[in-house]
Parts: sequence; structure tokens; C-alpha cells
Amino acid sequence: MASIPDDFKEILDRNRQGYKSMCASIDLLGMKDYLLEEPKEASARLNDLQKLPEALMFFPGGEQYRACFVGDSWFIVREVEPDADIKKLWPDFCGHMFALASFAHEIEVKIGNPGIRAVAAYGDVSPIIEPQIDLNPELKEQVSNWFSLTGADQAVVKCIKADSLGQDGGFKHKIFWHESLENEFTFLGSHLSPVSSSEYSRYNLYEWIFNQMMSNIVGTTRMKK
Repeated sequence: MASIPDDFKEILDRNRQGYKSMCASIDLLGMKDYLLEEPKEASARLNDLQKLPEALMFFPGGEQYRACFVGDSWFIVREVEPDADIKKLWPDFCGHMFALASFAHEIEVKIGNPGIRAVAAYGDVSPIIEPQIDLNPELKEQVSNWFSLTGADQAVVKCIKADSLGQDGGFKHKIFWHESLENEFTFLGSHLSPVSSSEYSRYNLYEWIFNQMMSNIVGTTRMKK
């Protein structure tokens, strides 16, 4: 009996209902004003900063993510298959993203910038009928980590909305906000703080980082559906 082609398997798998995703957005504070005041310097800095997703290789587990740099924000997505339990994966993901966000925040503050705001959310994924099926093989390799080629829509929308609401909408600056698993659209905030390289480079410590973060909640905000 002939085997099923890999491309066909991928289409069948991605067309299954029940996919979810976890998304984190890392927003650079003050970049819009900086672009107006010093456009050349700001553009050069953005060109450098868009490479941050490549730093995921230094964070064990990063190969599971898809990352994209848009404007003055990064978006990092991990898809969750229907058979997986997102509740078990969420602490590791949030701990991982807190470590990455704190790493970026520390760099920003050291060079005299306002810092960042980070948001982590989850949500359902729209099924993709033919994911990347017509892409040139060389192009497909170049964009293998682009979340925009997936259907991770609901979690991404929440992160974008939190960014647009900003400080006036309850999402204060220099805080890592993560969505409560018990209460969807409710976000818990913890101060971004330096995480030592001995901690953020060890995958088995991400849940521990999450627990530390949970023990230092400084605010709660509710997002309208």
C-alpha cells in the first residue's frame, strides 16, 4: 500500500478542529515618539531590534515558536495541537516569555530608553486548509518561523488589543501581563525584572520563573470581549 505524502498529511492535520495558540507580544515603549524626533537613528535601531526573535535560539524550547517583528513590536507564537493540554504548557510558555521580555527590558533601560510592555494570551486557531502549500521551497525555508502563515488569530488579536488599550486601558508599562487560565480576558501583571542567564537558559526553570512571577502579581486588568 502506498504511503500518504507528507504534504497531504500536513493538510489533514492542520484542518483538524481544536488547535489553540499561545502568543506573547513585546512592545517597545516610546518608539513612536523616537521615530518622530530621530527618524534615522530610530530606523537603524528598529532594524537591529527586529533580530531579537533570532535570540530564541539561546532560550531552550525556542524552536517551537514562530516569531515576527511588526512596527515596534515582536509577536511570538506557539501553536498547541488538539491533543495537547494548554494548561500544562502555559506556565512554561509564560515563564519563557517573561525571561525573554525581561532580558529585552533590561537592555532597553540600560541604553536610556523607557523599556517595554509584554502581554501573553491564548486562544483558538482558525484551521488552515492548505498551509504554505504553494510556496517556493527556498521561500518556505526563509519564512518557516513567520506566525502569519498559521492561523493563530485569537491570541494575536488579544495581544494587539492590549497594546492599543495601553496604560489608559489598564495595561501599565514595564509590566508582563499574562491571561488567566481560569478567567479568560482577565490579565495578571508582574513587574519585569532581570532574569540571570543561568535561569533563562535552562528549560526546566521556566515553570519556576512563572511561579515566581505569580507570587509577585502587582495588578489585574480586564479586557472586554
